Amino acid sequence: MVPFPTEIKKIFAAVYLCIFFMSFKQLCQLVESQTCDIIIEDELWPLQWYLNKSEGDQYDMNVLPAWRSCINGTGVTVGVVDKGVQDHIDLKINKHIGFGDVNAGTVISLQHGTRVAGIIGALTNKNFTIGIAFGSEIADLKIASTAVWETFDVAVFFHRMDIIDIYSCSFANFHTGTKTYKLEKNQEDAFIKGTTLGRGGLGSVFVFATGNSGDETKISHDSCAFDRLVTNRYVISVAGIQNDLSKVPNGEACSAMMVAAFTAKGGAKHHEIVTTDVGNKSTGYFNHNSAAVPMVSGAVALAFSANPKLSYRDVMHLLVLTSRGDLPEFKQGNYFIKNAANLSVSSYFGFGLLDMGALVKRSRGWNNVPVKESCNAINPHRNPVESPYNFVHVHSCNISYTEHVEVSLKVNHRHAGQIQWVLISPHGTRSTILPGRILDSTKYMNFTVLTVQMWGETPNGYWTLEPTALFEINLDGGTVELISLTIHGFNCSSSDLKCLKPAVQDKSLFTTPLPDVTDKLPDVTDTLPDVTDKLPDVTDRLPDVTDKLPDVTDKLPDVTDKSDKRPNSTIMIIIVVVLGIGLVISGILLLCYVKKKKQFSFKDRLRIYQLSEK
Repeated sequence: MVPFPTEIKKIFAAVYLCIFFMSFKQLCQLVESQTCDIIIEDELWPLQWYLNKSEGDQYDMNVLPAWRSCINGTGVTVGVVDKGVQDHIDLKINKHIGFGDVNAGTVISLQHGTRVAGIIGALTNKNFTIGIAFGSEIADLKIASTAVWETFDVAVFFHRMDIIDIYSCSFANFHTGTKTYKLEKNQEDAFIKGTTLGRGGLGSVFVFATGNSGDETKISHDSCAFDRLVTNRYVISVAGIQNDLSKVPNGEACSAMMVAAFTAKGGAKHHEIVTTDVGNKSTGYFNHNSAAVPMVSGAVALAFSANPKLSYRDVMHLLVLTSRGDLPEFKQGNYFIKNAANLSVSSYFGFGLLDMGALVKRSRGWNNVPVKESCNAINPHRNPVESPYNFVHVHSCNISYTEHVEVSLKVNHRHAGQIQWVLISPHGTRSTILPGRILDSTKYMNFTVLTVQMWGETPNGYWTLEPTALFEINLDGGTVELISLTIHGFNCSSSDLKCLKPAVQDKSLFTTPLPDVTDKLPDVTDTLPDVTDKLPDVTDRLPDVTDKLPDVTDKLPDVTDKSDKRPNSTIMIIIVVVLGIGLVISGILLLCYVKKKKQFSFKDRLRIYQLSEK
């Protein structure tokens, strides 16, 4: 056997490596370009306008491109957190991973969960409808109640998190416009556990409805801003939107809203949502945000099917970047703003209408975002509510790509619950974090609220809180006791995303109030210039008048012949007074001379002489 020289071996190795690389690349392109013929024979498919737009409709949620690329949710499990899911010929339910007593419950109590499950995963089997992720399987996560948060069993949020990828939560509390729902510690702990340990450390995804109490024609209309269970940084908050891109009449709005999905208003006669129903039937009577949430849950299942390595935060980024907030019909409602990162966002619709085709396409080649970092800044001063000093200075923060912003407020005011608060970022983006409620009688507001509307911006700079008096109240007589900001995000330089330059602000507009910072002012006394040696010496310019003064010593009474040889106390007092008057007069004359900078005239000296004669 003839040995090859080392150089020849290196050439052969390079050639083999090149061939292997090209083959691998071709294989990847083949997989990505793979197409599947979709033949849908489900009888209600023509009525599913939200997936396959009907004649006259402008938009659907663009699911067909995902299905045609052979992505249908296979390998993904979606948990339906509800009051139960009934067995159905059009559903694939994994009976081994249920939560609660899945065999209990009345037909009526199982209705809601069964309808949610059909939108997510109804099979393509000629029966009724087809689900968005028809290749996925359903987990029945049954809870006893969907309205009382205090008795809510939070263990459902990490139940079988090794298998369950998505927790679809269509239930929502019916708000009254008076109560504030804080995120309880056990609830937050459950979310933290799910997003850190779920899916092998990639994090479970929680999709939540944002409530049906936002009807602005009612005095009790509410906002999801006051419900931290459904608007926190661990969950995806979903809004419902009608076929004409208008808001559902009773849909709530808040700055934590992330994405909108099609649904129908209550009592809709056309453009209904069709899905599975109890008794192996179907229904067109499913609406509001309850129907919008499973649309998003199914879409996330498609994204996981396309790229199982996505983290829960990757899913949020993908929804932000692929949802359609630029549709021309949206502009008529004037609901959208554009932040400094050029993202359109709305308190009513989040970052826009769900686009499943774009979501799946971008998921395929997505690189995971860097590890999350957090920065905190506080304004500890007690300022009046209407004070211009209600701001927070964020500096030296390593984050250059903002995700979530949490604002903690402590406000003591007789109308604290009726005040609207707007957060303004260093880039000038305005986000209404608390809208104020006419029935809210809260006098001491101690609450943390969330906004996603600064997504993609850089956080360093001055953040301002702007209050507005609503409902004919005024801002007088109250104080802001604490403002605290927590920024969540990452260093953009280590990601594929576009980095935004830091904001440029006029720092003179942000001056800390003097009463609170006098003890922090620098000592500048030692920096003042010494000017005493530069004052002009005017003593040599004073006129010598001592030789002109009359000699009065011979006119003083002779007291030496007194028997006790001691001066009389009365005479001493007179002498002291006379000398004092003389010194005062001399001082006045000297001061006048220095100020006028001129010598005494003859008349002045004569006047002094006459005065001394008296």
